[in-house]
Amino acid sequence: MTRVPATSTPIVRAKVLCEKISEVYPGRSVHLIGHSMGGLDCRYLTTHLTDRPFKVLSVTTISTPHRGSSFADHFLATVGRERMPSVLALLDLLPNGGGDGKAFEFLTVENMRKFNEETPDVPGVKYFSWGAVYEPGLIDTWKWPHSVVLEKEGPNDGLVSLKSAKWWKRRQPLLPSSPHPDRSARRIRPASLERAMFGL
Repeated sequence: MTRVPATSTPIVRAKVLCEKISEVYPGRSVHLIGHSMGGLDCRYLTTHLTDRPFKVLSVTTISTPHRGSSFADHFLATVGRERMPSVLALLDLLPNGGGDGKAFEFLTVENMRKFNEETPDVPGVKYFSWGAVYEPGLIDTWKWPHSVVLEKEGPNDGLVSLKSAKWWKRRQPLLPSSPHPDRSARRIRPASLERAMFGL
């Protein structure tokens, strides 16, 4: 478990992640597990940051927007680039804040299409993905983003649709219903993760 700049691009975040893993596991083989943008960090690291002192055996992504999130497009259009500094200042007050704010633009549908073209899977590395569906209540923090993604992409967890979360080419396991932020790796029981990784 490690932290990276919350609102920076996966490219910046992956470099920080690579440095931290290199410090702790030099000469070792590792399995990377990433929630949300963390899954993109893991994919970028595995494909592009090859001059590293550790080997990646597998990449498991949890509710990762592999194909972007239509809410990112909607959010940028609604807030506007001129107001982004104010939004970022608020985000920096949160416990997991920090970063340059470029993640929002990076996660648009078109930008993620380019990212996928430039970040192919690495032969010999196993890839797994989890997705989730969440139905927000009448008064719910996630109702707005959920409705935007539902209209454009279909069933989702409040930010990431099932279609976008799917990267593994076999059956995609579903996580229990809960909103997007509740899906960090530390909240998932190891036995559940093991079942999903091996498709049981």
